[in-house]
Amino acid sequence: MAAVAALALLLGGCGGGDGDEALPPPPSIAEPTTVPADPYAVPAVIDAAYVNRVLEGLDAAMSDVVRLVIRSRDLPPEAVERLEAIYAEPGVLRLRQNLIQQDLNKQLEGYRENPGNQKT
Repeated sequence: MAAVAALALLLGGCGGGDGDEALPPPPSIAEPTTVPADPYAVPAVIDAAYVNRVLEGLDAAMSDVVRLVIRSRDLPPEAVERLEAIYAEPGVLRLRQNLIQQDLNKQLEGYRENPGNQKT
């Protein structure tokens, strides 16, 4: 019991007395990082992480089209719909369709049977 009393006296005496001294700030806690519900929603500041997410999404979408073409050995309506979602400009869409058709005419020479996603 005497040890507890001595400890209390020591701790009480270390305060400096007049109470004008500021206490040190509490340790800071990092703000949690949140990912928006829509990973493609345009952030206030476009950073490299956002650009990489968008490019990965476009690579995956285009690679899905390639896999559909390889599987069907044609340009099926589902692939055309996906191309239309990727390419807003009609001229660019037609160009991409023509390039795919040229590859089909060459029996998809150089294509792997089950390609992964391209990487931009």
